[in-house]
Amino acid sequence: MKNITRSWDDETYRRCCARAEAAGRSVEEMVGGWLSDWAGKPAVSDAEQERARQELHDIIASIQARRQADGEVFRVADSLTREQVHDRDELR
Repeated sequence: MKNITRSWDDETYRRCCARAEAAGRSVEEMVGGWLSDWAGKPAVSDAEQERARQELHDIIASIQARRQADGEVFRVADSLTREQVHDRDELR
């Protein structure tokens, strides 16, 4: 792992810190993510991706369990049409 040293004026750094804090991250994490993206490497590790997939799976399972308890059947496929799934503007 390499370290990069860069100097900014106090006002720029203060504003960067405020924006990073609003995003729940540090300036170092933000810059690291941007550099990873720029280099073509995903900023999110495989473990983080797997954790996000598991969290989504757990959410869907919870919804299914609640709907089944109410006598309903829940299928993700019923939520969106095939056209909606492939229309990125629809999902934004």
